[in-house]
Amino acid sequence: MQKICLVVFICWLYSCHTKNSIDSSKWQMLDSFRGLSYSITETGKGEKGDISIKYFGWKKDDKVISDTAAERQFIVEQLITPALMANEKIKQLPKGTTGYISINTSDFFQQNYTDIRHYTLFFSGVVADKTLKEDSLKLESMNVFKRIEIINSAKALDKFTEDNDTTWKSFIKSNPLPASIELTLKKEFLTKEKYDSIKNILSELLPVSEIQLPYVNGLLDAENGIIKQELVYKFVIF
Repeated sequence: MQKICLVVFICWLYSCHTKNSIDSSKWQMLDSFRGLSYSITETGKGEKGDISIKYFGWKKDDKVISDTAAERQFIVEQLITPALMANEKIKQLPKGTTGYISINTSDFFQQNYTDIRHYTLFFSGVVADKTLKEDSLKLESMNVFKRIEIINSAKALDKFTEDNDTTWKSFIKSNPLPASIELTLKKEFLTKEKYDSIKNILSELLPVSEIQLPYVNGLLDAENGIIKQELVYKFVIF
């Protein structure tokens, strides 16, 4: 019984130390990426190394709430690791260095991902170019998009052929790719509430079979909204 109590006490003490080390950290901003900051908890020695990052949780009222959402870790590989490895401060850290990375999703998203496609609308069956043009005019009248690109089936096939093997053409004679319209929002509409609202409007406005969202949608937290969300990751240089 005494051993169990001792183990529980040690675990509690460690968790408190971990929480305090996060909450009281002195965060340093990364100059090249607004919205990203880091805090070193232990400085290593020796030569430069590679970085490993794992999602830890999110901030609320200056506290870090533990979280295990899979899409948050996916964001690491797609967004955060490349951003950090391009930063000179991070690249100079020696092996054995550990710490935390904080990302303000509002700042990071609005600075670095304003020019990506935020929605892709896929259409079923054969769609005439005239119909796609009419649909694009409807979208333009919403006055929320800064870029609207029509991709008919032929253009979709050309894009696919550029990046992929074409042996499938020997046994599939017709074009299997659907027509689509890619949309990029104006910066002022990059909030969770507006993002979801516009998606719902698109579903009702056009007869599309699917609305595809980019992986960066994982940055838009459903509970707190993009404006308030701040994610925390652990990192180690090895």
